[in-house]
Amino acid sequence: MIILGTRGLKSRKESGTFYCPSCRVQQSYAWIRVRRWFTLYFIPLIPLDVAGEYIECHNCTGTYDVLSLKWGPADYDVDHRRSEAEFKKAIKELMILMMLADGRIEDAELQTIQALYDRLTGEEYVAEMLREDISRVGQENPNIKQFVASLAGRLNDSGKVLVYQAALLVAAADEVTTKEEEDMLKAISKGLGISRSDAKQMRAQLAA
Repeated sequence: MIILGTRGLKSRKESGTFYCPSCRVQQSYAWIRVRRWFTLYFIPLIPLDVAGEYIECHNCTGTYDVLSLKWGPADYDVDHRRSEAEFKKAIKELMILMMLADGRIEDAELQTIQALYDRLTGEEYVAEMLREDISRVGQENPNIKQFVASLAGRLNDSGKVLVYQAALLVAAADEVTTKEEEDMLKAISKGLGISRSDAKQMRAQLAA
């Protein structure tokens, strides 16, 4: 049987120092480029398109938009959303997409998202910002598979794990995981490049 597929491989474009919005000081960074490759028997053979690029802080390991190389403290004061690490943005959007999957928005779900975000990041997700994000995501109505595919070029491995954990926690919040949620979880793990065994292990750890 011939096994064909694609996988993302990372390469370092450059390195230097930048103002890390999480560390709030100058830190060293790596500019990472993620390119998809055509694989045969899991061996990368042909380079395809660039999946994305990100800046990774060597201290906090957070990943940020490439534009962060041009930004300083004043820029983050003007727009605080710029300071969010990519995995935090992804966690918020993914939890909202999971919540909207059944077409309902309940206060208990909003409180769950706020609690889960605090658990995963140690930061508060204020209600006003959450409702703004729900409105934006609802208007954009992103396709879950396309959204997850976009994360491959924005997150490092630790970020992908946190995003998948967020999806698992949202799905388990009401103690009943529906078929629609199971399908979404499979699409998310596949899109993030998380193996079945690793996904199974993470589910077991969170359930413990």
